[in-house]
Amino acid sequence: MLVYQGSEATPRFLYALNNVTAGTWDSNASNSNTSALPPGLVNGGTAIALVKQNNFAYDGAKGVTEGTAAELLSAISTAANWTGNGTAPTAMTVVDPDAGETATFTPLPTTTAGSSDASAGIALDASYMVVGDDEGNVLRVYPRGGGVAIKEWEFGSLLGLTKELDLEAGTRIGNTLYFTGSHSNKSDGSEADNREHLFAVDVSGTGANTEFTFKGSYGGLEMQLTTWDRTNAHGKAPTTTALWPRRLTRCHPSRLQVSRSKAWRPPLTASCCWASARRWPAPSYATAR
Repeated sequence: MLVYQGSEATPRFLYALNNVTAGTWDSNASNSNTSALPPGLVNGGTAIALVKQNNFAYDGAKGVTEGTAAELLSAISTAANWTGNGTAPTAMTVVDPDAGETATFTPLPTTTAGSSDASAGIALDASYMVVGDDEGNVLRVYPRGGGVAIKEWEFGSLLGLTKELDLEAGTRIGNTLYFTGSHSNKSDGSEADNREHLFAVDVSGTGANTEFTFKGSYGGLEMQLTTWDRTNAHGKAPTTTALWPRRLTRCHPSRLQVSRSKAWRPPLTASCCWASARRWPAPSYATAR
């Protein structure tokens, strides 16, 4: 998580948090799986690197919750003051002795507790939503107004997974919910087959009475996309960088969307990476199967 002011092209970094297995910052940020300490920040002072856990939060029982901005910043930047696995957000009071003022930071009442790695959300109705997490093979039902999950459903065993799917996106057609793993590689560039699945569930009810029925899964999307590009099935010349800025050797879907046009496009990121979004017809998931 990076906090900054200014534009994406010329940011002024204020704070950074990294939650990875090693508990350190990478020497450089060369791809989507690495994070380097942003320039101008100091780990332990204006940044923190945590040893990976789900649902990390600053723990008021371990560190101070009242003090000057510098004192609170120091406490927040101390890894020992953080706790994982569903710790509730902590209210803090900032004291400014020079100005003779006190300001209290309280998490919004709409803060969703229990999942710090939410990666997909689908509304059930006006009151509840289903949330997927990229660090756990579960779907959770939350009140849309905020608060703790009121139901949790595990899907990893249904996909035959012993590691995380790295769920990244979801969409809904009628009463069927579709979710996809990231299809990304490991940080060292090697394959991560556990992430290469899509799956579908039927949903009924809402709130604590929500029921999920597993419909099935599919694990061939990445191979189909790379073959589609390699064989020029899209008719856009796979080696022409003007049409396809880089050869499709791997993918990382981060959004699912129902589209009448059945078109696929690169992500809308900074202009340094893509001049504009490009669309062309591609087989739908159902057709491809």
